[in-house]
Amino acid sequence: MIDTEITANCLRAVLRPIISFCVNRSVGIQLFLEISKELFISVASQELSDSAANTSRLSIMTGINRREIDRFKKGDKKSNIVSSLKTKLIGQWQNDRRFSAKNGEPKKLLLESGQGSFVDLIATVSKELNSYTVLKEFERLKIVTREGSYIELNKNAYIANESIVDACDLVAADFSDLLVVAKRNTEKKSKVPDLHLSTRYDNICLESIDDIKQWLLAQGAEFHRRARDYLSQYDKDLNPNLWEKEGGAKVTIGTFGCTGVDKDIRL
Repeated sequence: MIDTEITANCLRAVLRPIISFCVNRSVGIQLFLEISKELFISVASQELSDSAANTSRLSIMTGINRREIDRFKKGDKKSNIVSSLKTKLIGQWQNDRRFSAKNGEPKKLLLESGQGSFVDLIATVSKELNSYTVLKEFERLKIVTREGSYIELNKNAYIANESIVDACDLVAADFSDLLVVAKRNTEKKSKVPDLHLSTRYDNICLESIDDIKQWLLAQGAEFHRRARDYLSQYDKDLNPNLWEKEGGAKVTIGTFGCTGVDKDIRL
């Protein structure tokens, strides 16, 4: 029997940092829901054999209606994704000649008067949005800078940071393993529990943070060196003496240190 309230509380705890990530990157609920549906269907399909993963079965498992499931199964994963306001406006600012210079650089725009103003830019995307509301949100996200009566698009708002993709892939893998460890240890089904330790202090002197970071980096690197030396003894690819033994087991050790005050460590 599933305890709905316990499940709901677990979801809130797990999803809160993800929602924080979305809010701070101007990712709206439409995109979040679309990706959630896609992943619900994908994970449910993996749980079933190919022959059993029909539309009706997937609908029962996920709660997603049959029409939506058929849409995803046909590969139509983007038809309901609404491009964010940020993406639309940045694209318009860069590519529309009314708002960009001859060299392709986005112009500084007047806030609310004159041709090619910030108000005009917003109107190319929606005529129902209040320019000051959009401006406040864009300033919060550091997409624009206001200088007097002019609005300038910040370069880091439209230069893609490819490293974030690698970082997200790494976090996703770590997060998946962490949830498995927490589930195993809570259920106490294994004779030897998996490692799951955290150390937290909440009133550290600010002037010591850089020294602490250096110490954590050095200690973490040394620990992983010793872990690699130890684990390599049991890896069939690295130890030919083990070729007759059955292999395929995975061992993952993840470490991280998160330092700073609350406002510095938000997603």
